[in-house]
Formats: sequence, C-alpha cells, structure tokens
Amino acid sequence: MAQDILNNTADKQSDVPSPAPLAAKRTAQERVAATSDKFLRRFVAIWICFALVLWLFLYAAIPTVQYVGFVMFAAGVSAQLAIRYECLKLARYLIVIPVATAVLMVPLLTNGVRTPIFANMPLLLLLAGWMLGRRAMAGLAAVFLLGVWAYWLAEAKAWLTLAAPLRGADVWSMVWFFNTALSGIVVWFLVKNYETDFRQQAELQRQLAAVLKFNETILLNSPLPIGVYAYNGQCVAANDAYAQLVGATREKLLAQNFHNIGAWHASGLHESCMAALVHASPQRREIRVTSSFGREVFVECRILPAPLNGENHLLIQFIDLTEHKV
Repeated sequence: MAQDILNNTADKQSDVPSPAPLAAKRTAQERVAATSDKFLRRFVAIWICFALVLWLFLYAAIPTVQYVGFVMFAAGVSAQLAIRYECLKLARYLIVIPVATAVLMVPLLTNGVRTPIFANMPLLLLLAGWMLGRRAMAGLAAVFLLGVWAYWLAEAKAWLTLAAPLRGADVWSMVWFFNTALSGIVVWFLVKNYETDFRQQAELQRQLAAVLKFNETILLNSPLPIGVYAYNGQCVAANDAYAQLVGATREKLLAQNFHNIGAWHASGLHESCMAALVHASPQRREIRVTSSFGREVFVECRILPAPLNGENHLLIQFIDLTEHKV
C-alpha cells in the first residue's frame, strides 16, 4: 500500500504545483544521446557506402549529376573523421549541413524550383531532427521554405534566367529511387535507436520498481516508527510501529498533513520539518506528545530530507524516549 501511495503522491499535491524534475530530464536526455551516439557511428558508415555506390552509379549512368554522390560521400568521410577524434556533435553537423547547402545552391545553377534535388528536403529535415534536434530541424525547415520562395520569386520577376534544360525522366526516377532507399535507411536507424532507448528505460523502470518494493518492505516491517511526508506536508507512508506509537491507524496517519497538526506546531516539530525541506538538511528535535490512548510519550524525531521524483520528501524516525525520561 505504501508503494501505491508513494507512486500517487503527485495526485495528493494539487495545492502545490509540481515542476518537471530537471535532474530526471537531464538523465533522460543523456541516455538518449548515448544511444544515438552509438547508432551515429553505424549510420555514418552506412552513409559512406551508400554515397559511394550512388556516386559510382551516377558517374556511369548520369555523369551530369554525379555531384550529388560526391557531396554525400565527402560529407560522410568528414563526419567519419570527426567521429574518429570523438567530435560526435561536429560529425552530426558534417552529415546534415553540406547536403542541405547543396540542396539550396544547386538549383541556382540548374532548374530553379524545378530541380529534382529539392525532393530531398523532407529527408534532410528528418535527418536534421534526429541528428541535431527539434530546434535545428525547425530552423532548417524555415531556411528551406525561404529558399523555395526566393527561387519562385526570382523566376516570377525574371530576376533569374535558367539556361540549363529541364531534367529528364531518368534524373527524376534516379532521385526518387535513391531518395526512397536513403529514407528507409534513415528511418530504420531512427526507429532502432529509440527501440534501444525504450528497452533501456524499461529495464531502469523494472530495477526502480524492485528497489521501491524492497524499500517498502523495509519501511513497513521496521520496528522503528517511521513516517514519510511529501514536500507539501501530506503523509504518504507510515508503518505499523508509527501507528502504535501514536495510537492511530495507518489509514488515519496517511490522511494527515503536518501543516494541519496543531501538536506539531506547538512542539516545534513543524518548524524543524520546514527547515529540513528548505535547507535540505537533517534535523533533530525532542518532543512530548499525548497519544490517542491518553498516554504521554517523549519522542526524539530524526527528520531526514529524501529526494523522490525530483522533490524533497521527509522521512521521519520517531524514537520513544519515554522510559528514559520517566
């Protein structure tokens, strides 16, 4: 039961908003980046092979457009060199930027907005999103849109005169064939990357569940009275020893919020709890309380701030000192 309550703590904290835990977010980003780096190495190797095959094919079949294969091959080799020296971020840019630049500049010398190389824009956006992130993808999309609009305007206003003949069916078929093949490779690596990350995340969740179950067992079966309170004061876990000490049921303890317990304010325990939360430092206080059975007990409270889901909770140990005080 304590585990269920711990997992549903956020539902009981409607009066205090819960910000996204930055530490957990950074950990997730680092884990995805590590997975992506592993696949980046494989992808660049496949990219180089693909570009070399494309270059040789174009050189033999359509030499006038072999520059596409050359640019891809050069980008792949440059990225491979960056990977060799562990410059993984640079490798990502070296894959995307040269090809994107070629897509924008080649139409200036060929067929403008009718140039087949424009068909590669969606693929490059997908590649940029995976390699460089959403912001880079959005920026590249804006650049592509601006480029298409600029070429259209230049032709509409007769600022740009295209002397090169329009590409034939052989060029267009080649573009779509290799574009489809490369899209399949990119998507395969992208999906494989996140499948691997998902398996890692699932394993971490399984390990976390096992740890929570182990901690729950220790807490519930501990002979030492223990209560766990969320950062907003709500009790989220309590063991039977705690319930016996104060003469209440665990259900009643779990319904309490220490901000609303008058005895905690009067004894100074509330002040110590707030100090532990604010300063994230352990606190200690001795108090005298009267249980629901009318028994007066002296208790030493050891207040330990404990991070849970990115927020400080309080684990409070209650040590009965009555025998030593009487």
